[in-house]
Amino acid sequence: MADGQNPFLSELWLNQLKEVLGYFEESTDLYLHPNIPAKKEANARNKCAIPAEETLWGLIDCTVFGSAKNCLVFATQAIDFHNDWAATQPGAFKIPYQEFPSKSFSILDEYEISLGTPHSLNMSGSSCDKAILVNLLQTLRTRVLMLLELYPSEPSAADQETTDPNGLESLILTFLHQLPRIPAFYIQGNIPETKRRNAWTSCQLPENEKMLALLDSTVFGSAKNCLVIGTLGIYFHNDWTSDQTGTFFISYAEFSQMQFETVSFAEINLSPNYSFNISGCTCPKDTILALLTDLAASIQRDNSMLSGQFNSSVGGKRCPACGCILREIQMSGKPIGRTLCLNCRPTQGVCPCCRFMLSNKQHEFCQACGANWQQPAKIN
Repeated sequence: MADGQNPFLSELWLNQLKEVLGYFEESTDLYLHPNIPAKKEANARNKCAIPAEETLWGLIDCTVFGSAKNCLVFATQAIDFHNDWAATQPGAFKIPYQEFPSKSFSILDEYEISLGTPHSLNMSGSSCDKAILVNLLQTLRTRVLMLLELYPSEPSAADQETTDPNGLESLILTFLHQLPRIPAFYIQGNIPETKRRNAWTSCQLPENEKMLALLDSTVFGSAKNCLVIGTLGIYFHNDWTSDQTGTFFISYAEFSQMQFETVSFAEINLSPNYSFNISGCTCPKDTILALLTDLAASIQRDNSMLSGQFNSSVGGKRCPACGCILREIQMSGKPIGRTLCLNCRPTQGVCPCCRFMLSNKQHEFCQACGANWQQPAKIN
């Protein structure tokens, strides 16, 4: 095998893929190339944002009336799928076969199957047997494992550039996965493919970047105006209606020192040099402000912790950024392993756990989720 060859573009893989799909064709209501009905294929391509030059080797229609606008597609290097608004995970998604070894496929409930955390496929409109489809996916996973054994890989230059030596990517992902569900905000693994592509183009992300999260600030959901949380920094794009038009990048060193405030109903100020337009965003301004403030404070605090710069004294654990005593966040009287610096990131009337609007900005407890942050964090 040639060095650097993509195993999923090899004739060996293509034969394996077609063999598995052919074996399950009759038992899964699976349409195979070149016998996929033209209208179903066109709808599936449109909904999953699959380019015309990509061959669709298999398609399962997940709609009641046969449009295939909700579907599961088997392409050369990945599966693509689309769920409608009624699904647990609405939108279009792509899972490369390269990721199959880390996936576990199973039936979730009467309507959905798991495609490996965090993905799920809604099959409420399909006559396909869910157990057989899970078997198909597991069989493909086995073939992928066999293929990768024949193609030992070396880290590419791009992979080496995007390693996480300081643990910043892991820390940001940990922060993101602790957030409650936020309107128009998508975390890596749940970003609809069309939005991801539009945001990547609009924000001009470099090839070695990763999109960890996306805030869609458009009215119609294209994400061409958006804010992207990457591994290298924050990217955002404003259209011509904004006070500050164009594409912008803020490194985390700069972002972690910023202050955030609403300057109008449509703009958030990322002081001192930037403004982000949210006029088309369905996410409330206060939620966006809290998200940016908490993320900046988390990066500032955790980067100090990575360097071993801890501050402590009598009275409680202190914030490594400002030296103030940290508050311990508790739920039902028990610590949940998180702390809060009221100086660096004041709650501004929003619960740091569930984002509920507090009845009083001075409150140090939440009526909605039961969290409180009244006690100083103890020194371990």
